[in-house]
This record gives sequence, C-alpha cells and structure tokens, in this order.
Amino acid sequence: MSSAASSRLLLIGVIILNFFSSHDTIELFRSIVKLKDSSLAVIIVDNSCDRAEKEQLMKAIPAEMVFFTPKNLGYAGGNNFGMNILLKNDAITAIALLNPDVRIVGNTFEKLNCHLQKDDSVAAVGPRLCLRDNVDVIYSDGGFLDTKSFFAPRHLNFGISKHSITDTALSEVDYVNGSFIIMNASVLRSLGNFIDKFFLYFEETEWCYRAKKMGWKVLVDTSCTVYQSMSNHGMLYEYYITRNRILFNWMYNRKYLPQLVTKEIKDALYILVKGKDQGFLFRIKYFYTKTKAVCMGAFRL
Repeated sequence: MSSAASSRLLLIGVIILNFFSSHDTIELFRSIVKLKDSSLAVIIVDNSCDRAEKEQLMKAIPAEMVFFTPKNLGYAGGNNFGMNILLKNDAITAIALLNPDVRIVGNTFEKLNCHLQKDDSVAAVGPRLCLRDNVDVIYSDGGFLDTKSFFAPRHLNFGISKHSITDTALSEVDYVNGSFIIMNASVLRSLGNFIDKFFLYFEETEWCYRAKKMGWKVLVDTSCTVYQSMSNHGMLYEYYITRNRILFNWMYNRKYLPQLVTKEIKDALYILVKGKDQGFLFRIKYFYTKTKAVCMGAFRL
C-alpha cells in the first residue's frame, strides 16, 4: 500500500440489499454497527418499493444510510444502484455485497479486505459460507464453473461438515457466492458493474469470470466463516438460473449453445412425462417455466 493511501482512512463500502426482508436487514445492520469498525461505510438499498418496508427501515436506520430504488431492479440492478452511489467516493477501495440473511463473526471484513490491500491483482474475495441453522455444514467454499456441463455453477464443498476439512486456506475459485462478496473498487471502476440483464442469479458469477478473463484473481479464504440461511428454490429460481446460464453461454461459450438449449428442453420434457414423483400441476408449471426461460435466454430477452 502506498504511503499516500495509508495516510488516509480507506473505506469498505457495504451494501445490504433489501427485498421484503426488513427484519433480517435491520438485524444485520445492527450487528455491523456493533463491530464499531470506522472503515465500514454501510448503506441499505431497498429494492422492495413497498411502503411498509420503507417505514420499517426508516424507523431503525439513519435516513442518510437508506436508499430506495425506483422499482425492483433485481440483485444485479439493486446492487449496481448501491455501487454507483458508493463509487463516487474516492476513499472507497472495496465494496462488500451482503444478503440480509447473512451473519458475520469477528473481524471478517478486515481479514478479507487485507487480501485486496496486499495484492491489487485480486478482483474479489469471499469467506466460507456455512448454514445458520446447522453451523457445522458448509454451504459454499466458493464456486467453480463446470465446463463439461455448459458452465453449470457448483458450490465447492456444499453439504460437507467443516470438521471433515482440516485445512483452511486461501484459494483461487471461479466465483465468489453473492451472499457475501468483497470486490476491489478499482476493478469495478475499470471493469464495470454487474450486467443488469441478469437481474437475479449468475450476475456475480459472470462478473468474476469476466475479471478472471482480464487477468485478475478471485479468492476465497476458508479461515473466515460467514453464516447464511438456506434458500428455498422455486420456479423463480428455475426460470432465472436457466435463462441466465443460457445468456452466459451466449457470451462465453456460443459454439455449444445449441447443445445446451437442446439439453434444457429435453430435461423439461423428461420431468413433464416421467416426473411421477411430482404432481401433474407441478410438472406443467415446471415445463412452462423452463421452456419460457430457454426461449428468453436463446433470444437474449
């Protein structure tokens, strides 16, 4: 770090993106305040566009720290909204994106940010994620993209007990999970933010992949642990993860795009015809959701 940089306070901009989760958002905000870390510049971005959510947030959090999007911009657009606010401040050297359901222990921000300060070739860094309701179980030690399966995203060590992995280490990964990711502000200023079109899911994956293609590194430090809730994957997830994986392959793997589209359609047909463990209405809804997602992704809509 240069002497000029070390002579002033370097800030980590922290964005908590709220979407009908004000209870969790307020609890997380208060837990960060208790850290008494003057290097953290925290803002709340409310993506709900809901009067009750706004009222709850404004009661609990100083008004100058809460920002409201004009409409639901999704994870990508909502965080871009917050990043554009924070990046106007030259003292911001890193930006941390937090889902409202994560819970932080100890000096996680400081430890992870050290990797960015020591090595300016690092674009992003994240912690080990474990489950809040089963703290010994790993949710993600970062992610990798399975190139043999059309860049399907996989969580490293998902579902494994942390006690079965004795070594904690700093390692390179393909992407950091968007539940808790700290991004190098200089890389953001150079590379740009998330792609708004992704809206929900795959946006942080694409950003990390884009950064790695340009020569930056993406790291996970498993000596740091953050806890999150397990997500319930419904039709919204199926739609966006399918559409956005196709969009990603449009960008980086276009040669094999027809094979991916064919595979997704076949998988949807299989559930429709042979998914006897699911009810008929579920199978119809699943088939409709998947085929719509395939069409929207294939035509980049």
